Amino acid sequence: MSRHVTIETNRGRRERREYTVLPAPKSMPGIADWKGLATLVMVLRITRVDGQEKGEVGYFLSSLPPR
Repeated sequence: MSRHVTIETNRGRRERREYTVLPAPKSMPGIADWKGLATLVMVLRITRVDGQEKGEVGYFLSSLPPR
C-alpha cells in the first residue's frame, strides 16, 4: 500500500487530497470481470472554502501496477 498527499490553495479555496493505492487482491470477488486490473485507488478530497470543510471520497480501478 502506498499513500500520497497534496495540498493546493487557489482563489480562497484550500484542497487537500489523500491518495491511497493498493494492489488488487487476486481473491477479490469479480476480479475476473476486470481484465488487467492491477490496482485499487481511493482518493479523499477535503475542500475548505470560507471556513467550511467538505469531504468527498472517490474510488478507482487501474491497470497500472502499484508503486
